[in-house]
Amino acid sequence: MVGLVVEGASDQIYLSAVLSWLQNLARQNNCDLLPCQLEQAEGKAFSGYVTAAKLLQIKGCGQVIILRDSDFRNCGPKEKRRVEQHLQQRCPNLKISVTVAEPEIEAWILADAHCVSQACGTHYSASPTGWSTNAATRNKLRNAKERLRTIVANSLKFRNTYKTVAPTEVEMARIFAPHFNIARAARLNSSALHFLRNLLTHLVPQACRRRTLAHIGQQCQLSKNPTFRRWFNGGSVP
Repeated sequence: MVGLVVEGASDQIYLSAVLSWLQNLARQNNCDLLPCQLEQAEGKAFSGYVTAAKLLQIKGCGQVIILRDSDFRNCGPKEKRRVEQHLQQRCPNLKISVTVAEPEIEAWILADAHCVSQACGTHYSASPTGWSTNAATRNKLRNAKERLRTIVANSLKFRNTYKTVAPTEVEMARIFAPHFNIARAARLNSSALHFLRNLLTHLVPQACRRRTLAHIGQQCQLSKNPTFRRWFNGGSVP
């Protein structure tokens, strides 16, 4: 069994939607996802992730996928390796794989134009939302949560509901999760692609993994993404 650890309640809502989408996709390719168990970490500290991972191990998980936000602190491949090494030291009998959402999971929502447009009933054009080596670009991409709140509050669909009080993270997750497609987000956010790779690698049986991957590439136009093409041909996703 595979364990999945996320940072907060809103992340659980998004991930549950992603797993439902992936299960439907796997069934279209004549297979089911491997059994998995979802657990929420207590806070952002490493200790919360260690506790959650050990709890999943007790429940019978031999490998665990960790998803955490970077909030643009030490972001990039080095952060993923640092987190993996720390958790592996604390949980030596578990296979651990880490994805750092860059800068936070709400940035994945902003990278999925169809999701935002459908959820809010308004036109929205997406642009790259992930890690950048350019400091000025990183500053522009901060505060994905606040950008989503502004979109929701200004939309005709939710303007009256959130006229005086902004939506919470959980409320936003309930608005966007039913429309979210991580493969569409992966076109514009490399960390979403990294997490999709982790899910496919650990949850989709090997016998139908390549068919499922090809299906995603065609259905969501990911085959145009050079990182996806490298992965499809046996390379890695940084």
